[in-house]
Amino acid sequence: MCLFVRELRFDESPNLSRWLRQSRNGVQMRRAQVIASVVRACAFGKLPSVFGMRPEYLRELIRRFNADGFDGIVQRRRSGRPERLTEEEKSIIVEVATASPQAFGRPFNQWSLRKLQ
Repeated sequence: MCLFVRELRFDESPNLSRWLRQSRNGVQMRRAQVIASVVRACAFGKLPSVFGMRPEYLRELIRRFNADGFDGIVQRRRSGRPERLTEEEKSIIVEVATASPQAFGRPFNQWSLRKLQ
């Protein structure tokens, strides 16, 4: 069975190039590389070994791109317990942990987990 990526729309080609160059998300970049390889007429039989992915996953990725475009290959939120801390709380914790304990009036030189708690 041969799988092909549908014809890219006018606005999708620059979007694909941008994903390949600027993506900071490794999963998103890898998916864009798969789509770009198939667009360049790379043989599907070589893709699983090149990308180290299961053929079933690659087929599903191509089908999702053909159906929904880039919305189909965007990494979705995972299920599970929601995060306890907000981004603001995380940044405060990082700021405290990277500062000297003496800046907060503590009599020691280094933070430990117990002391940060």
